[in-house]
Amino acid sequence: MEIGRVDATVCRSSEAPRASNHLLCNASTLHVSANMESEQPPPTLTNPRFTLELEFVSSLANPYYLSHLAVTYPNLLGISRDDDNDSSSPDAQAFAAYLAYLYAYWKTPEYSQFLTHPGPTLRALRLLQEDNFRRDIILPQVIEGLIGVNVPEAPAEADTAVADNQPDGQNGKT
Repeated sequence: MEIGRVDATVCRSSEAPRASNHLLCNASTLHVSANMESEQPPPTLTNPRFTLELEFVSSLANPYYLSHLAVTYPNLLGISRDDDNDSSSPDAQAFAAYLAYLYAYWKTPEYSQFLTHPGPTLRALRLLQEDNFRRDIILPQVIEGLIGVNVPEAPAEADTAVADNQPDGQNGKT
């Protein structure tokens, strides 16, 4: 199956001009064309589309941003406020195609070299390919699970925790 090219229109919020808040407004601004060129243009930081998509995929590494998307734009992720769980809306389909398009080329070394946090970013893009994950991302326990995956315990904290759990008089050191 070939992934269509997606053109995204950027919507800036007049209430919150911060860059992280302008990336999504309405999935109707996403247009999937039937024919995709076999090669993406080479990545360059002077290309506005490249920098926009780099900013967006980089923000996906943040579980709190994923939560923000789920709460603010549930229709894009196939989250229904009703109990019908119908993810086949045109907005959800267009956004799923856009995520597939992004994942298809950001996972390549040519593009992933520009990611500041490639592991969490590509993991989020991979997970967002799944309908169930897109629907469940609104749940706080899913976000908490992602935070646990992205924030490993520091070795010094682990040593302190082991020492604190020793019986009285023993601190784990010899």
